[in-house]
Amino acid sequence: MKDDNKYLDCLDRSFKLIKNEQRLSIEASIDELCKVLLLKLCFERKNNNRFLPFVYDLKANTEPVSKFYNRYFETYVANIGFKGWESQMLSKDIFWRVCEELSEMSFTETYNNLYGQAFSAFLQKHYSGYLAEYSTPEKLNSFMLDVICGEKISNIADPCCGLGGTIVAAAKRVGKSVSITGFDIYPRMANTAKLHMMIYGYAPDRVECADILNGGQVCIIDQFDAIAAHLPQIHQTFSLAGRRDAFDRMLSRTQEDLFIGQILKMLRPDGIAALVVSDGLLEADKRNESRRWLYENAQILSITKFEGVKYEGGDDARPYNVIFIKKMNYP
Repeated sequence: MKDDNKYLDCLDRSFKLIKNEQRLSIEASIDELCKVLLLKLCFERKNNNRFLPFVYDLKANTEPVSKFYNRYFETYVANIGFKGWESQMLSKDIFWRVCEELSEMSFTETYNNLYGQAFSAFLQKHYSGYLAEYSTPEKLNSFMLDVICGEKISNIADPCCGLGGTIVAAAKRVGKSVSITGFDIYPRMANTAKLHMMIYGYAPDRVECADILNGGQVCIIDQFDAIAAHLPQIHQTFSLAGRRDAFDRMLSRTQEDLFIGQILKMLRPDGIAALVVSDGLLEADKRNESRRWLYENAQILSITKFEGVKYEGGDDARPYNVIFIKKMNYP
């Protein structure tokens, strides 16, 4: 058995233990597992020793796990921006058992890539078909990054980074010489993406919990050489009547359209974006106005359709459209 499978098995057993014994949802179970992983990672790297012996010493006392966790979160984690993960929902028994399951993953060792690969596979496996929009298949990430990383660039962003798969793939591709930034509106996703980056050895401050469509976007206009993103495909429409921005003149646009407009704002002139988009954007009759707006405001470099790509752990294959656009120079 390969090492990455061994570590994936550790994560799987821990996840099932939390989900079955604590009777939590999939998202909540992954959250609680991630909290233990985060505390373990921060403790071990700061103290250069394993977390499990330390936890066993505490097992004998009567302190509730919530107090223990909160205290050590404040000591080791609070200053690196994991908002919303300050409290622990696990019982004392389950907390100790999860720590035992994870004992083979020692972050004092130099196995970050193996641990990272296992964590990436774990997220793909358990979110597949459930929150699939947050988990881009590795094949698509590689294809997008092959194109946008072809020229010398200083920074890359993902404005809807979800669990962090695309920014992790970018970090592994370009190393630490290129700045990589992820944004996500949901604290759970932003925290998981931060942890994802940390397990591979990258700083968590590369991920920000932010709604780039509604506020906070002024500071990221004309900032990025390249953007790679799997756009959310929510069918809600947004009224933009009365707004005068050149990117927002359409009366009604989907969230996907809004993201494309915001991505064009974020890119520097001549910057390139690789975007996974819906069939609806490219083919549906009701999106004619969206397509016309896109062709008028960006240079379309290419459109590729992938057939039969599967999420790891998923049962179904589905097509994906990748569109490459270049920002035009606007007055």
